[in-house]
Amino acid sequence: MVMFKTAQNCKIVAFGTVALLSVSNAHAIDLAPHQVTYQLQLKDADPATAIKQIQGKTIFSLARECDGWKSGEDYVMQMLFEDGNEFFMASLFDSFEDNSGALFSFTIDETSNYEEALRFDGFAQKTSGNAAPNEAFFSIEPDNAMALPEDTFFPIAQTQEILRRARAGERFFTSHIFFGAKPDDALKKTSVIIGKAQSLDLDKQPQIARDTGLLQDSYYPVQIAYFDPDSTSGLPTYEISFQMQDNGVVPYYVIDYGDFRLQASLSEIVEQPNPVCS
Repeated sequence: MVMFKTAQNCKIVAFGTVALLSVSNAHAIDLAPHQVTYQLQLKDADPATAIKQIQGKTIFSLARECDGWKSGEDYVMQMLFEDGNEFFMASLFDSFEDNSGALFSFTIDETSNYEEALRFDGFAQKTSGNAAPNEAFFSIEPDNAMALPEDTFFPIAQTQEILRRARAGERFFTSHIFFGAKPDDALKKTSVIIGKAQSLDLDKQPQIARDTGLLQDSYYPVQIAYFDPDSTSGLPTYEISFQMQDNGVVPYYVIDYGDFRLQASLSEIVEQPNPVCS
C-alpha cells in the first residue's frame, strides 16, 4: 500500500479501493512490510500551468502489527514556476488499520509556504449489520461525523482487494475509499482498472533495491480514477497509474492532475521486521 500527497491543492492521495472485506479475505492477501524511498519529478505539464520544475522525495513505510498495519509517510516537495514563484510542502502522515479492515485512524502534520501549519487526527469505523453507523471523525471538526458508504475501503483493505481481484483475473471494479485527509478530501469514489501481469525490468532498478529481495520480476499495471463523492461531471479530480507487485510493493507510479503529471521512481527499499505474536 502506498500513500501520496498532491502539491498544488494539498490533498492526500492514497492507494488502497465492492463489498466490505471479510476478516478471512483480509488475511488471505498478505503484504510485505517495507520502507521505500521515492524520488519525485515532473513528468510533463500543460504550458498554461507555467510549471518549470518539480522535485521532492517521499519515504513510505508499511509495518505489520499483530492486530493490524501501521503506515507512515515523510513527504517533501518543491514546485518552481516560470515567473520565479515557488511552492513548498512538507508533511508527516501516520495511520493504523486493523486486520479486519473495519477500523482506521490517522495523524497528519503538514506545512507549506502558502498556508499555516496544520496538525490534526481522526478515525473511522465500519460495522456489519446495524450495530453502529459507518462513520469518520476529525479533530478539526469534532462535532461533525462523516457518513461512509457501505462499499468504502480503507487503504490497506483496498490494496488487498486490488491484489485479490488481480490474481482472480478481474479487470475492473468501483467503490469508495476513505483515507486520512481534510474532511473535504478524505472520501473519494474510485474506478479501478487492473491490467494483466507484465514483466518488471529488474536491471533498471537500483542495485540497493534489488539486493533486498523485495522487488519481483512482474507487476500488475493498475489505474485508479478518484472522483468527488457528489460529483456529476464524470471527470476525476486526479488519476494514479502504478506498478503493483504481488507483495504490495510499488516500484513506480504517476499521478495525473489533468494539467500536469508527477512521477515517482523508487530509489531505495528495505524490509521491515514482522512482529512476534502470541
